[in-house]
Amino acid sequence: MDIDDTRSLLNRFYYPIAVGAPEGAEGFRFNAEVIKLGPLTVGQLGFGAP
Repeated sequence: MDIDDTRSLLNRFYYPIAVGAPEGAEGFRFNAEVIKLGPLTVGQLGFGAP
């Protein structure tokens, strides 16, 4: 998932957030497991960059 997809997913399930990588998007990694339970959002997120 690239940085733009990551921003889109996070903005869909959470409050708007700024995501970037210090050295740019090259090598950026993101994984998410998210579930919505009515008004409650529960998720495990992982970010990585070189």
